[in-house]
Amino acid sequence: STPTPGEFSDADLFLRKQWKISQRLSDIFWQRWVKEYLPTLHKRQKWNIDSPPVNVGDVIIIADAQFPRNTWPKGIVVKVYPGRDGRIRVVDVQTNTGTYRRPCTKIIVLDVLPKESEEKPNLHEGSMCTPSPMAT
Repeated sequence: STPTPGEFSDADLFLRKQWKISQRLSDIFWQRWVKEYLPTLHKRQKWNIDSPPVNVGDVIIIADAQFPRNTWPKGIVVKVYPGRDGRIRVVDVQTNTGTYRRPCTKIIVLDVLPKESEEKPNLHEGSMCTPSPMAT
């Protein structure tokens, strides 16, 4: 028989508590990822040290602190705009929801190279990397 609406068992409380714990752990992981790992990807040097420029075709993440965890859009740089000094300052990024113009300080270039046979990576996939076969 089905329980009547509004009646909850102890198992329901346990599941809800487990869900809240898993959400909290996800939040902690996201905060640590943004604080500790992300800066290693987004290396910003002083003005007197050259850093590699952003290029058309680079796979990037648009970093925006206003988005909740795990929702930063991935995209591909489709156009670059150099400043007066010749350095790339702004880029157009193609995502699966449209094209956006973002400053280079708000994007993180991922160290991903698409296969030569692929025209563009599929932005709808969860991961841009393909697993390599394990050596035996």
